[in-house]
Amino acid sequence: MGIKLANPKPLGLCAFAVTTMVLSMHTAGIGIPYNSPNGVVVGLCMFYGGMTQFIAGLINFVDGTPFDATSFCSFGAFWMAYGAIQIPWFGVIGGWGANNNATQRHSTGIFFLAWTIFIFIVMVASYRRHLGVAFMFTCLWLTFLMLCIGSWRDTDKFLKAGGSFGFITSIIAFYLAATYMITEDHGFINLINVDLRPKNRRIAEDGHE
Repeated sequence: MGIKLANPKPLGLCAFAVTTMVLSMHTAGIGIPYNSPNGVVVGLCMFYGGMTQFIAGLINFVDGTPFDATSFCSFGAFWMAYGAIQIPWFGVIGGWGANNNATQRHSTGIFFLAWTIFIFIVMVASYRRHLGVAFMFTCLWLTFLMLCIGSWRDTDKFLKAGGSFGFITSIIAFYLAATYMITEDHGFINLINVDLRPKNRRIAEDGHE
């Protein structure tokens, strides 16, 4: 008899939500002065948003759900990459040179640009899944688009906008995680998340309509 694995989606969503919220609040200046040091997020990037979310994605590969597997593994890898950029030991920030701010901004902009393209693909794919997921990835795409423009042009208003969209994204991710954890079996209510999947796919994936 094979080992039954728990649904990894709430774990992956919580890891994504917590890390996104902490970084976004620093980026947007919510509850903390804008452009304050964000070193507190590095630990989250490496271990919760990064490693934990990546593991959730690997479990989704075992379950045969490529959308969730690709999303969780990719964003887990994103957080670990972002955390590595912030750690001096990796030599990324130091490699730009103290006086080469333009190179740093453009490199960061290219980094966010690639992720903006990837998230656009995920966003379009999410429109035939659940309404909350589609809304989350739409806000996430706007987050990265603003961060890309803000980094490339060194414009605070775009960076703050990216942080604000990121904060909204994290709230949606928390809600989606709650829809898996707060149910009639584990709480008192069933939270709503409108299913956008075609009927035949719902039956194939869930075993019922």
